Amino acid sequence: LGGGGAAAVRSPLSDSEERNIGIVLRANKLSPETLEQAFLEMSFETVSEDTLQALLPLIPTPDKLRVISKFSKEAEESAAAGGPPARLSNGVRFTLVAARIPRLATRIQCMIAHQRVPKQLADIRSMLAELRQACSGLRESEALRHILRYILVFGNFLNKGTTAAGFRIADLAKLKGIRSSTDNKATLLEFVVEFIHANHPNLADFPSELRCVQRAKGYDLAELGRSIDEAGRAVTLAEAQLKLTDYPEGDHFVETMQPFCEKTREEITATQEDLDQTKQQVEDLGKYFGENPATFNAQEFFGQLAAFCTDFETAARRRPQRRTSQDRPTTPPGAVPRSPEQPVPRVSPSAADRPQRQGFTSSLDSSHRLFAGPTGATVARQDAGSSDTVWK
Repeated sequence: LGGGGAAAVRSPLSDSEERNIGIVLRANKLSPETLEQAFLEMSFETVSEDTLQALLPLIPTPDKLRVISKFSKEAEESAAAGGPPARLSNGVRFTLVAARIPRLATRIQCMIAHQRVPKQLADIRSMLAELRQACSGLRESEALRHILRYILVFGNFLNKGTTAAGFRIADLAKLKGIRSSTDNKATLLEFVVEFIHANHPNLADFPSELRCVQRAKGYDLAELGRSIDEAGRAVTLAEAQLKLTDYPEGDHFVETMQPFCEKTREEITATQEDLDQTKQQVEDLGKYFGENPATFNAQEFFGQLAAFCTDFETAARRRPQRRTSQDRPTTPPGAVPRSPEQPVPRVSPSAADRPQRQGFTSSLDSSHRLFAGPTGATVARQDAGSSDTVWK
């Protein structure tokens, strides 16, 4: 590539290699020489993380570097012998920069880690804190506890004489599908919402107490653990580079990366401890709600509760429309206490008249398990084989 009196020199790079290098340099308004200075000075003001990411795949292989170095040396020798001065392309000049700076690809990876890892760890710790907040919020929510108790009683009332000890959180999604035999548009979820608003309005705002669950459903502990491991590998790579001694004069790599590695290694340790603590709290939460530890999936669990909160709020917003066309639901005889503080009376309607009195024909899943709570108590329970609801 030549012009202005200089001899045209054919680049040993392919057209696509020349084009790709040129695109990145022009997009960031950088010359190969400016990049070389930025790499040696570890100047993150000159090269952003995005620029570094774009440059990384452009670093030539060792074999290509040898070809470019030979090409450049021959061009210089030709000019020194009296031939026309060579004008090297941007692609060749960039490749020569890569040849002059030891392990440029690894340096770029370390620079990317310097920019990315601290923010990545901060984000992970924030997500872990939200997961712990969700665990605490679910265990401490008295409103949720009472509403789940009411749903258990309603479910047993509909289950044709079956007295279940508890139900799975996944069963909450079925409330929308249980419809009245007298009004096919009315669902058990709507009945529950109407009952809570009419009889216990202090419980109706429980979804606002559990906003953290909406966020927690999007966090995968296994993925967060892999991200911590990835950060650790990035620091390990930089630490290995710090042990080398072949850096050219004026290279700021060691003085930049040494404090970064020390501080980030401490952050990784602290983040791993946060992860371990969060895993334990999530595991304890599953046990608290009676989930099978072998199959418990925290993301699914949070998602199920978040969906229930959303469905509850949606049904609550539709109350004014429903109330114009139907009377306010009343408490099924003997099925629900008048207040959360009162014990539940005996449930004693006959099996024959339950569907007619309630107006619903479906029931919750009959494959129930104890809805277990903390040691010495239960979240919601009915003694199996009896008609008495026991409140703990």
